[in-house]
Amino acid sequence: MARNRPVAEILAPRLLNTFLLVGFSALIAIPISFGFGIAAAVKRDSFFDIASSALIIMAMAIPEFVIATILILIFSIFLRILPAVSIISGNDTVIQILANAALPIGVLSIVMIAHIMRVMRTSMIDILDSDFIKVGTFRGLSFSRLVFRHALPSALPPALNVTAMSLASLLGGVVVIERVFNYPGLGTLTLQAIHDRDMPVVQATVIIFTATYVGLGMLADFASSLADPSLRRIRV
Repeated sequence: MARNRPVAEILAPRLLNTFLLVGFSALIAIPISFGFGIAAAVKRDSFFDIASSALIIMAMAIPEFVIATILILIFSIFLRILPAVSIISGNDTVIQILANAALPIGVLSIVMIAHIMRVMRTSMIDILDSDFIKVGTFRGLSFSRLVFRHALPSALPPALNVTAMSLASLLGGVVVIERVFNYPGLGTLTLQAIHDRDMPVVQATVIIFTATYVGLGMLADFASSLADPSLRRIRV
């Protein structure tokens, strides 16, 4: 029991809100980071590659709460098109939650894109410079086939690993972001429980964070083994 209520009853709505926040951030970040990472590798040393690399370094160097503050200044104070505080009730639909949580989703997406795109670009460049890609070029294979049929599968395992780890790290960053935007998720609940010394709630949230982190790590290893051509079983 916690606050004269079952812990599960307290955690359930907050857990759903946090998973919605992280889930939609991932839906935005993963396709963008993979696509831009491949494009940056293919157009190496171009203006797009240099500009995107500079933005990636900035996004990785700037703390999440600073990015959140900048977005609040731009979209909430200057442009006044997005709410600075995520006011969500239990009766809100998913669309209403997304409208009120646009800024925290944007912050988490930016952080995730920076990490995944950097690894995707580096991995693709390494594969494109490998010998078997050069052999394919000498044999007259089209560049698009070399990139998407041969190079991409070999470059996916590192990107999948960092994607899973980025998702896991979002659970740590979501505590700060939820606090900045007053988003009613698991992170805000954890901070409030620590302040109130509500140990059952703190223990439950720590277990959820830990289990999710371990589960995503195992999922990353499994996905990498499936995506890596060198680890696939050769069928005769």
